[in-house]
Amino acid sequence: MNFLEQSIPHLAFWIGKNTNQNVVCYRGRVLYDPNTNRSGFDPEMPIDVFWMDIDPTYQQRARAEGRENDRVELSWHERKMAYGIQTHMDPQDPDQIVGQLHTCPERPIRFHYDRNQDRVVAYMHINNQPCVLHHIHLHLGDSAASSGLLNSMFFWRQFTPEWIELHGRRADHNTPEIERIIIS
Repeated sequence: MNFLEQSIPHLAFWIGKNTNQNVVCYRGRVLYDPNTNRSGFDPEMPIDVFWMDIDPTYQQRARAEGRENDRVELSWHERKMAYGIQTHMDPQDPDQIVGQLHTCPERPIRFHYDRNQDRVVAYMHINNQPCVLHHIHLHLGDSAASSGLLNSMFFWRQFTPEWIELHGRRADHNTPEIERIIIS
């Protein structure tokens, strides 16, 4: 999904799932401060999380409704129970944000704003190696994916992926790392 990186400024990583092609995007909110003549993370909301409805069925429906933008805000349930992230500034480095995903709470993410390249990079340990996180894949069981639970208000009570896969590249020598976490 290279087009995501090209079309969404400061995209750090995304989450996809096996039920459709839509993705949840995690984008650094970078602001310019004229007082310091520097750019950095927005202290109020450093990470912006939203859906990109890129599945053709969703795009067709949106165009029929007159919407040209594929960005959709997360629902309250999605933000609080599934795809949301808790963040705080690193007190030692204002260019670093530490985050914890609801999807994968045992794996902290460190977001870094690279001023020289004007990009946000997400770091996470994958297979016990420090990596640049590219994306996370959630695999939902066949019964949950086909039963209409995805559209149910009570989806989050019944939602448990069969597995989560972390995709990234080693920070030290840029080789791919993939780790599958089986959910019991």
